[in-house]
Amino acid sequence: MPKTLGEIAIEAGLVTKASAARAGRLAEEHKQPLVVVLVRELGVDEVALVGALRRQTRVPLIDPATIDIDPEALRQVPRDVCARLRVLPLSLTSDGGDKLMRIAMADPTDTSAVAEIEQLTHCDVEVNALPLSAIDELVDKGYREVNTAVVS
Repeated sequence: MPKTLGEIAIEAGLVTKASAARAGRLAEEHKQPLVVVLVRELGVDEVALVGALRRQTRVPLIDPATIDIDPEALRQVPRDVCARLRVLPLSLTSDGGDKLMRIAMADPTDTSAVAEIEQLTHCDVEVNALPLSAIDELVDKGYREVNTAVVS
C-alpha cells in the first residue's frame, strides 16, 4: 500500500509522529488538505516536503518557472475545486477517444483528489509534484489570465 503524506513526512524527519497526528486532526477539523496544515500551520519546509514526496512516489517534480498552462485544461476544472484540492491543471491531450489531463499537485499521494479530478473531467490524470506556494500562485495567475482572455 502506498505511503501517506504524513508517513512520508515522518520518514523524512520533517515532523514527529505526534505532529503528524496533530496535523491530521487539524486538517480534518478545518477541512483542509494535510499538506496545507503541514506547511502553513506546522511550518514544514515545502521544498523539503516536495522532495521527500518525489523520492517516495517517483512523481515528477516540475519547475514552476517552466510551466506553460493550457487554458483549456483550466476551463475543465472550476477554480474553487483547484483551490480546495491544491491542484493545477496543466494540459489536456486527446488520443482518439481517450483524454489525458496533466496536473500538478502539492500532495501527489492524495488519491481522493486525483479521483475527484478524474470524475469531474472524465479524463485519465497524470500527476506531477509542485510546492504548495507555487500551486496557489499559479492557480491564481492561471484563472486570472483565463478570465481576462474571456472578457477581452
